[in-house]
Amino acid sequence: MRKFLLDKGPYLRSVDEKSNSTAKMMHNLLIAMIPLVLFAWVLYGILPYVNGTTNNLYYLFRPLVNVLIGALSSMVFEGLYFFLFKGVRGFKNVLEEVIYSFAEIPGIIIALLYPATIPFWAIILSCFIGNIIFKMLFGGLGYNIFNPAAVGYAVIKTCFPTMVPAALLEQASLIEPIIKALSNISFVSSATPLVTMEGFATGATKYIMTYSECCDSYGGLLNLFLGFKNGTMGEISIVLCILACAYLIWKKVINWRVPVLYVATVFGITWLIAIVNGIEGVLGGIWFPTFNVCTGGMFFCAVFMATEPVTTPKSVHGKSIFAIAVGICTVLFRLHGIFPEGTLTALLFVSLFTPFIDKFASANRSSFNDKKNFFRYLILSIGFACIIAYIVYRATGSMAITDMACMEVF
Repeated sequence: MRKFLLDKGPYLRSVDEKSNSTAKMMHNLLIAMIPLVLFAWVLYGILPYVNGTTNNLYYLFRPLVNVLIGALSSMVFEGLYFFLFKGVRGFKNVLEEVIYSFAEIPGIIIALLYPATIPFWAIILSCFIGNIIFKMLFGGLGYNIFNPAAVGYAVIKTCFPTMVPAALLEQASLIEPIIKALSNISFVSSATPLVTMEGFATGATKYIMTYSECCDSYGGLLNLFLGFKNGTMGEISIVLCILACAYLIWKKVINWRVPVLYVATVFGITWLIAIVNGIEGVLGGIWFPTFNVCTGGMFFCAVFMATEPVTTPKSVHGKSIFAIAVGICTVLFRLHGIFPEGTLTALLFVSLFTPFIDKFASANRSSFNDKKNFFRYLILSIGFACIIAYIVYRATGSMAITDMACMEVF
């Protein structure tokens, strides 16, 4: 049992293999991503062309081309790797290896992590970094220590920090008239919602802001939930991510604990920040945590990336610990880090501890009536609580004043 809990995934019981093989799981994953791709195509390709924002056929099909480039780049790179370094000869044999490696999955996810107007070379280079350096060189499918798509995107965004904002600005010019017409608003922010929130969180006021300041320029929370906003292709529609999550849980592709506990953790911490700071609104400013979970790539990450069977813990307890840890780190990096998003950074950071979480969960998988087991989880809970307390304290207006005073002294 211990070997089973700590061994590399994905794996299935042999009795279930006929009905839910790894190939079928990956096919269901592709099916779940199709609505997101189509929605991005409609919002960033079809509507701008029909509306007259652009008359360039290049922009009409750009979202689909991005996804195609991501999938083909990943497959070509892995095919070349099998040919050059694994000694696989013959087009048919190489193609079979690529298909069994599910090379297209990281490429499609990488394309969805970018805006539709991102340069093609960024997607291609991300696929090379993710599929070759952080997947194949580690041993291929089942042996990568990081999510290939996440690390491929993170490296490019870190090395070229102005590229994604520039692409978002170009994309905003395409969809601005459309969102204005759909939402009946006079202004559409070219910045993403999280960048807008970060801008209002500077100075002594910190995270004391109004609903109008954060949401009015985007047409309200409903627009953010439905996906009529500027952002990356995968993050835009929360409702489609939720439907995809329900489909994948129904098909037993993912475990419900990871996406549910992840989003719930982020929601709970940001709601606590809203209550402590006295943010306006009903139920202690409940719009603030709703805004936080409806923006950025959180739902996309929770459904399609944090649930990857290779880089996440295998046991039920391990998955729960992992999801809560990623949620805590997301809020920490998002509110107090240098990047306003924080989602993928948190995922990659917590993935470093997956082997330790696996060992901890496998050693403590018995009943909580066991005193040793109870105290181990109690210590873990206290550690999480201390980090959450620090996050909330740093997000208060009093802490911001202290920070400003220290800056004046030094």
